[in-house]
Amino acid sequence: MNPERATHDLRTHLGDFLDRNRPDSVFHVQTGGPGSVPALADLDAPELHLDLLPETPTDDQQATLRRLGYIGNGPHWTHPGGWRLISSDHGSGWRAEQAALRDLLLHDPHAARTYRAAFTAAGRDHADRTLRPAALAHHARTVGLTPARQVARLLAPLDAPWMIAAGYALDLHLGHTARPHDDLDVILPRETQARLPDLLRGWRLDASIHGTYRPYAAPSTHPTTRFTPGTPT
Repeated sequence: MNPERATHDLRTHLGDFLDRNRPDSVFHVQTGGPGSVPALADLDAPELHLDLLPETPTDDQQATLRRLGYIGNGPHWTHPGGWRLISSDHGSGWRAEQAALRDLLLHDPHAARTYRAAFTAAGRDHADRTLRPAALAHHARTVGLTPARQVARLLAPLDAPWMIAAGYALDLHLGHTARPHDDLDVILPRETQARLPDLLRGWRLDASIHGTYRPYAAPSTHPTTRFTPGTPT
C-alpha cells in the first residue's frame, strides 16, 4: 500500500474540500487500522479513514470509487491493492480515536502486543475497546491540551474577550483530556474580526458559507471561520 498515492488519487478524483467552493469532496483522509502498524501488519489490511462530504457517498462518488478500483458500497470499500477504505461519520469522533490508537501502537511495543492478543481472542472491535483507555492516556501525554495553549499564545495580543468552546472547553473545565479531538473551536466578538489576519499571518483563513469553504474577508456575517496553519493567506 502506498497511502500517499492512494490519498492523492482520492483527493484528485473526488475533489478536495480545501480547494474551496466544494460542497461534496474529501474533507480529510488518514492512514489507520492495525494493518498500518508494522508490528501488526499481519493481522489485518491497512486502512484509509476517509472523511467525505456528504457523509453518505453519493451515487457519483461511489461510481468514482469504483473507477479507482474500490469494491463495496456505503462506508466500507476494499481495494485490490490490499487496503480497505472506511468512510467515517463526520461527527462521531471515531477518526480522532483511531488516530490516537494508531499513534499508541506505533510507539509502544507492549501496547502492540496487548492489541495482538485481544485481536486474536475476539477480533478488531474488542481489541480497539481494550486499548482505548491506553490510547487516550498516551494522547493526553503527547498532545493533551497543547493545541489550546497554542491558541492562547496566538490570541494573547488580542485586547478583547475570547473563549475556547466545545470539546476542548470541557477538557479545560475538567483539567484533563477526556477524548481525542480533531479540531478546536474558539469564540470571539465579531468586532475583533479585522485583527485576525494580522494575528494569524501565515495562516490560511476560510469562512464556512452554505456548506463550503470560501476565502475569509472581514467583516464576515457567517459564524464559522476555519484557520489552517502553515498555508499562505
